Amino acid sequence: MRMTFLRLLAVSSAAAAAGIGPEAAAQAPGPVEFHRDVRPVLAQACFACHGPAEAARQADLRLDTADFVETLVRPGDAEGSPLFQRLTTEERIGRMPPVSSGRSLSADEIRLVRTWIDQGAHLGPDPASAGGAPAAAAGRIVDFAREVRPLLARNCFSCHGPDEASRQAGLRLDV
Repeated sequence: MRMTFLRLLAVSSAAAAAGIGPEAAAQAPGPVEFHRDVRPVLAQACFACHGPAEAARQADLRLDTADFVETLVRPGDAEGSPLFQRLTTEERIGRMPPVSSGRSLSADEIRLVRTWIDQGAHLGPDPASAGGAPAAAAGRIVDFAREVRPLLARNCFSCHGPDEASRQAGLRLDV
């Protein structure tokens, strides 16, 4: 669990350091990269129910590992990909993330996922396993309160925040 958290933090921090968000990536002319562009969208909208926390995992589905691509993605065919179909269906019951989760994807984020799938759904190398800091972040001082804490609040506090009843593994990240 700790490695997954560190991996998410590294990818999110690298994207923030490079000034790359889903809106910028969706409009960028080059290829969409999974770890830089798509994974942060899935982390924000999907990992609470389909991430590393086994106790919170729904439908025995993980979107935080590469295994989901084999079953939920048809590279080159977003419309035929179950992942994309669940993000875009008009049916309230089948749409992900569910309304009850309080999470949603913007049109730009959905367009980003579509583009990634249509471009072949390549995962590419995982920057967290590369062992070093991304080139864009080398020598840069990170402001924890302004850059990292909002990422933790958005992605981690629901499971590791002040609410003892929903806290997982006794890990509290909001203090």
